[in-house]
Amino acid sequence: MPASDRPSRFSGPHPRVLAAAALALLGACVTVPSGDRAVVVGPRGGVEVLGEGSAFIAPLSQTRLYNVRRLESNENLTALTSDGAPVAAGSSLVAYRVPPDELVALNRETGPDYYRKLVRPILLSATRRVLSRYRWRDLLDPANVLSAQQDLIADAAARLRPRHVILDSVVVRGVFLDLPATSAAITDTGVWEQKVLEARENVRVAEQRARALRRTAEGTASAHDRVRPTLTPEILEDEDRRAWSRLLESPGTEIVTAADGPTPVVEIRP
Repeated sequence: MPASDRPSRFSGPHPRVLAAAALALLGACVTVPSGDRAVVVGPRGGVEVLGEGSAFIAPLSQTRLYNVRRLESNENLTALTSDGAPVAAGSSLVAYRVPPDELVALNRETGPDYYRKLVRPILLSATRRVLSRYRWRDLLDPANVLSAQQDLIADAAARLRPRHVILDSVVVRGVFLDLPATSAAITDTGVWEQKVLEARENVRVAEQRARALRRTAEGTASAHDRVRPTLTPEILEDEDRRAWSRLLESPGTEIVTAADGPTPVVEIRP
């Protein structure tokens, strides 16, 4: 057999394996789009922020992209007024951004999904706190809506800033009744009104029953008061003998007498 056809006992790794190993040693290339920054966490925990463009990163690194430009989002912010009306600050325009020098802290504390986890819940909470100070009819005045908007921005911005997010503005295009929630509230109100009326009727019936029982008890007590003076020991003893006589004379009564010692025992079985 020619030497070239004999299998080698010391054949090396497959060329593809060598190529993959070389790529792993060289690392990977990451491209950061315009307006973004990349937070790169290395395999040993080191963190760096990359600007726009392409760069090589260490193998096994984790990369997260953040848009550092001014971002906007439309939100329907719902709340209850002080008089219980469900309202919505419909299509409110929310403008926010992330400071580039705080990306590492934001990545560590919240992550890329910071709008859903952080911005939106704080906006909803601030909206409920602010609009709960107004009655529904007060929010029909544009001046009150503008005042509520300013209070909403101040409240939410103060709570977002320590969390590494800057809230630039919230434009409330109008405060409207939340019709589905209003219908549900009206239905719930009707149900509770019915329960209140039912409870009042139950109280009225109970009071009537109590008065009837009281009259019966008073009549029974009055009858006992009239009979009590006539219940002498002699009369009671006579009534006791009459009761025994009626029991003994009853056709359904069986009398068994047994002598047990000096005193006979009488057993009566009705």
